[in-house]
Amino acid sequence: MKKTFIAALLMAGLATSGMAQGRVNQVQSKDGGRGEKGRHRVESPEQQARKATERLDRELSLTEKQRSEVYKIHLDRAKNMAISREKAQKQRLKEIKKMESERSDSEKKLNRILNSQQQAKYASLKQSRAEKFKDRRAYSSKKRGDMARRDSSNRSRASVRPGR
Repeated sequence: MKKTFIAALLMAGLATSGMAQGRVNQVQSKDGGRGEKGRHRVESPEQQARKATERLDRELSLTEKQRSEVYKIHLDRAKNMAISREKAQKQRLKEIKKMESERSDSEKKLNRILNSQQQAKYASLKQSRAEKFKDRRAYSSKKRGDMARRDSSNRSRASVRPGR
C-alpha cells in the first residue's frame, strides 16, 4: 500500500511538471520568445498605446472611462520614449562622427612620422585587418541567422502539442 501511494505521488508530480513546462513554452512563443530583441520595427506611439491598453483591457476588464485614461497614460509614456530614442540616436551619431574625426587625425599624424615604405606597409596592414573584420562580421551574421531560424522552429514546435 505504501509503495503504491509513493508511486502515485511520483506520477502526479511528473504529470504536473510536464503541464507546467508546456505552459511556459506557450507563453514564450506568444510574445516572440528570446532572441528576437532588436529585430522588430518600432511602432508609432499611438499603436504602442493602443496595444498596451488592449492588453490590459483583456486582463483586467477595464471600464470605458478606465480604458481612455489608461490609453492616455500609455500614449504619454510612448511619446516620451520615442523622444528619448531619437535623442539617443542623435547622440550615437554624434559620437561616431567624433570617433571618425579622431581616427582620421591620428592617421594623419602617423603618416607624418612614417617614411613612404612604412606608409605603404601600414596601408596594407590596415587593408588586411579590414578584410579579416569583414569576414568575421559576415560569419557572425550568418551564425546569428542560423540560430534565429533554429530558435523560431523550436518555438513553433514547442507551442504545438498533440492532443491539445
